[in-house]
Amino acid sequence: MVASHNQHASAVCAILDVGAHMNGLPLIEAARCLTLMAQQRLFTQSKEQFALVLAGTETTDNELTDSDGNFANISLFRPLKPYDWDLLEALDTGFPSSTTNGDLIDATFVGVDHLMKVAKTQKGGVNKRVIVLSNLEGELDCEEINEVIRNLQKAGVSVDFVGMHVLPNSSLKTEESAFDTPIKGAHLNRMHKRMAAFNKILAAIGGQSFTFQEVIESGGGCLIERCEAPSRPWKVELSIGETALRVPLLGYRILYPARPPTLHSFASQDPPIEVTAVTTFHLHDEAQTEVPAAEIVSGYRYGTTLVPFTKEDKDKIKVESEKCLAVIGFTKSANIPPNIYVGDKVMYFVADAPLTKKAKKSSSQTSRNSAAIAVSALVQALIELDSVALVRRVYSRLSAPVLGVMIPKINSSGAGLIYHDLAFREDIRAFTFPSLPVVETTIEDGEEKEEEFDQKLPKDDHVGLGASVDPKRVCNPWIQRFFNVVRERGLGKTALSEVETLTNGWPSLDPDAFPGLGQVLAAVDRQLKSVPDSTSATTSSAPSSSSLCGAVRELRRVMPEVTPNENTTAILQLKRGGEDTDEREANRKRRCAIAADLFGINTEAVENDEDTALADAGEVAESRAIGSVDPVSDFNELLRFGLIAKACREMEAHVCRLVDDPLTPELLRPKAIHCLRGYHEAALAPGASADVANAYNAFLLHWRSDLEATQAVTNRLAFWCEVIATDALLRPISSLDVHGVKMTPEEAASLISDPIRQIKLEAVVEDSNLGELEPPIDNLRKSEKARGRDRISQILAERRAASFAHTNTSIERGGVDLIGWSKSVGSCKVSDASTMRAVWHKASSHPHKGRVFHNGYDIHINVVTPSFFVAKNARSSSQYFDCNGKPFKPTLKPTPNFDVNADVEALCKSMRCWGTDEETIIKILGGRTSEERLQIVDLYKRKYGRELAHDLDGDLSGHFRDCAILLTEDPIYLMAKSLYYAMKGVGTNENTIIEIIVGCTNEEINKLKQSYISVLRDKGIKDPKRTLETDIRSETTGYFCKMLLQILKGDNPDPTPEQLQTIKQRGGDIMVNQNEVTRAVKQLVEALEKSKNSTSALLLSAFQHKNVWEIAAMEKEYKKTSGKSLIPAISEAVSGEFGALLTAMVEHAIDRPKFYSEALYHAMVGQGTHDFLLMRIDLLNIKETFDKDHKSLVEWIKGETSGYYEQLLLTLLNAS
Repeated sequence: MVASHNQHASAVCAILDVGAHMNGLPLIEAARCLTLMAQQRLFTQSKEQFALVLAGTETTDNELTDSDGNFANISLFRPLKPYDWDLLEALDTGFPSSTTNGDLIDATFVGVDHLMKVAKTQKGGVNKRVIVLSNLEGELDCEEINEVIRNLQKAGVSVDFVGMHVLPNSSLKTEESAFDTPIKGAHLNRMHKRMAAFNKILAAIGGQSFTFQEVIESGGGCLIERCEAPSRPWKVELSIGETALRVPLLGYRILYPARPPTLHSFASQDPPIEVTAVTTFHLHDEAQTEVPAAEIVSGYRYGTTLVPFTKEDKDKIKVESEKCLAVIGFTKSANIPPNIYVGDKVMYFVADAPLTKKAKKSSSQTSRNSAAIAVSALVQALIELDSVALVRRVYSRLSAPVLGVMIPKINSSGAGLIYHDLAFREDIRAFTFPSLPVVETTIEDGEEKEEEFDQKLPKDDHVGLGASVDPKRVCNPWIQRFFNVVRERGLGKTALSEVETLTNGWPSLDPDAFPGLGQVLAAVDRQLKSVPDSTSATTSSAPSSSSLCGAVRELRRVMPEVTPNENTTAILQLKRGGEDTDEREANRKRRCAIAADLFGINTEAVENDEDTALADAGEVAESRAIGSVDPVSDFNELLRFGLIAKACREMEAHVCRLVDDPLTPELLRPKAIHCLRGYHEAALAPGASADVANAYNAFLLHWRSDLEATQAVTNRLAFWCEVIATDALLRPISSLDVHGVKMTPEEAASLISDPIRQIKLEAVVEDSNLGELEPPIDNLRKSEKARGRDRISQILAERRAASFAHTNTSIERGGVDLIGWSKSVGSCKVSDASTMRAVWHKASSHPHKGRVFHNGYDIHINVVTPSFFVAKNARSSSQYFDCNGKPFKPTLKPTPNFDVNADVEALCKSMRCWGTDEETIIKILGGRTSEERLQIVDLYKRKYGRELAHDLDGDLSGHFRDCAILLTEDPIYLMAKSLYYAMKGVGTNENTIIEIIVGCTNEEINKLKQSYISVLRDKGIKDPKRTLETDIRSETTGYFCKMLLQILKGDNPDPTPEQLQTIKQRGGDIMVNQNEVTRAVKQLVEALEKSKNSTSALLLSAFQHKNVWEIAAMEKEYKKTSGKSLIPAISEAVSGEFGALLTAMVEHAIDRPKFYSEALYHAMVGQGTHDFLLMRIDLLNIKETFDKDHKSLVEWIKGETSGYYEQLLLTLLNAS
């Protein structure tokens, strides 16, 4: 129930007694009463004002106090003003009880005086009210009660009391005479005087008294004044049948669901952005011509026919219902049971009342009088006939018709009709349940039984309890719970007390959810343990002194504990085994019967004829082929019947078919491996024929010979190199493994270890020093081949080590692999070092194949490019060190023994076929560094011909999908895309522009400009004149634009690898031009402390052409010169985007983790960009800074995210 607002302003002053006698539960309950009242008035957005006076405080703070000690220990805690969050926070904190007492009458005067003074300053009438909360055990001046009453009546202030029910004087005298003890009588006499005083005040003023519990149970509703606000009636004419009779009625809602008020004024959120969906239709022509909207009509398929359905057709079948309330029939009231009532409201219809007496009589006046007579006659007739009216109700032209019933009713105010919605016939489901079992009981007659029943009947009569409930004091539990939740969240209490439920829907007995339950359970436990022997306590026939023990004894008698013994367990197991045997036998007989009925096969006749069975099986096996469902089982089945040649031939064809599949070679690779392993295991099986092993070896030899031919199959080459050459379970079978095999162990090892030769290369390194490939030389001597192979392997190993030695990042799975050689022509011979340098130089750009010349031979090589070099847009090395050369600590470190191929295969397997292995995706994408992820993305594209992001987008969903895709993005490209969206459409996100551009080095700035052009091309923008600089120039203005364009020039060189090593050892002074820093600091002092007109121009001149080390040096020098920090000085002198940009440049230079920590925090609360920051979340320094300045980053992620998205973020932070 939500309170309605009064017409006049309302002012309430609460007098809270906080004296020593209120210590403990009374003070807590009193504060709880005020909290419930305040939260309901605040969330219903009441205009009422509230003041709070504390009686019994240690200090005195009111306007009526004087030097004589009057009105002492009374404080005006809160002046009169509207309800707000500060009041809820103060009430939630509570009030400590003092050691002194304050007079409640004096506190009432203080409150009334404050109300009167504030009311004089407000326009219109003000309803003044005082609420006193106390247990009346403190001080109370009862001498001048009459004077107090006169002053309250004169001021027009109403008074209510909360703490106990104030009894009338007659009841007080009766209680007084019941005590004979002088001490108790004196205390009760003082209490009765205070109660009599307040009873006199309440009786004279017309106030009420409540207990603390009544106010709490009503949700504070007892303390809220409500006025009856008349609802707006629904005016309609009642029509009866086809007659012209029309009776004007007014319909009022007398019962409807209560809903909490809207809390838009309390919500702090961004303005909604309207999203408009635009759907266009195009023709199937080359130009994709768009069809005008006027030529588009809806259509529906009727079989194979497409039937158009135009707007005119819709208008013809559209039925518009006019507003009406028409009687469609009458029926007996017994035919409309209450269980078919539907809807969420009940209406009461009365005749449209006549006009006031002052109005002149007219035809409308006469018709309204006639309406009252007609309604009265209709109601009287329905009551006499015990009938109701069935009506068709249409609220408005846009509403659907509703079936309803109107029930007659006559009361003291007149005649009317109660309306309920009814369910349509097709919505009613009639369920028929079986009858309950008949239980025969015998009732003993006798006067003793009748007397016991008569004594029990009044105890079970609950009519009086229901009749005494005041609906105005009963709170709506849904709205009250909603208000409590909003208050708790508003006060920062995220951990709300929820009542946990069990699987059966019943609430669990959680002591935290039910205060006081813990003490009850502890007492029950102590009482049970006090019984010496629980068994004797439950089995003894002697009555126990404890009712609890009796209840336990009865429970164990009704539900005894059943423990199976060994014999019972054995019998059950034997019974289950027999059931299984019987079931198998029944299934066998059923199959035999089906075979006999359908195919005429007499299984009984050949059941014992083994020769016939084997002959039939052989015929079946001969006609059987290796299928795609279970090829290994089919292969073994053929071998079992001795069809070795057929089995080996079909298995080899099946493996080749799987490997050569042009569309999904990698997806079918596990099946091919499974088949090949089954082939290998069958050859090594005990008792297997040596023909299977020889066929297996011949298959591998044939495979290798095909690879060494000029027409090599790409899929077979990859399968040989990546599977057969590396899997020990697929090695050739030698004579040591199976007796009778022709291949020696040396030949078996050479078949796998020897490199593939004479491959026709598809791509050749284009270099002026490299000649064309020569045809293979067949007469090359074996010794020369061996010496050349060893020498080339040594050279390649040395060059690979030298190339990897100067890199700062661990690079895996890159280098040059030897794949063959041939005789070279003398004119093409070059030195080893120059050739290897040229080939390795080519390897830094893209993977390719080529040849190297050595000692007269062409060495055919395959350059496997490390993904580190493919990722051209990796972050600069200087990003991982601060200005003093101290390295940042990442949460993700390079993976030991990083195997990019294994990760790529695991990712592909996790998204293959049905289901997705999210755990593997989280482990790989969340546990690898940015450089390792780029290697994974590159190899995934080259290996499977698909983008990893595309596969993730199809298998994942929600925030988890978005985060996983972001982790596969190139960092620079991701930043360029964030800049594009920051400047797209209406408005510009300056925070995103500042975060990205300020955090880039000059090398990254140049890459960023190129990536921005790629983003424009990907978005379909082909304007060659549009660049990042042009967009910045068009979307920003002033010095902010000039500073951004100056940064985008990227003309400040980054440190070289040698300088970076020096920075690590001795700090960043090597990158600082001290003269430029001194000049810039002078400009800063002049701009920030002296000049008032050219501040922005001087700041622009001071900061341009400065790297991060020089900006950090400028901050130190400025602080030494002026004695204060540079960041607040810039914030005071310059505002807007230009000031934010300069502040960000300084923050990024002096403390990069704090810069990203603040950016991450603002992104969490709705500012900045999430995409770019995800690429920096794995720095441990950022996490530590965030935890220090704000709440724990890990706890924030756990509180705001869930599921796989939470696991991925925690894995990035190394906190999973």
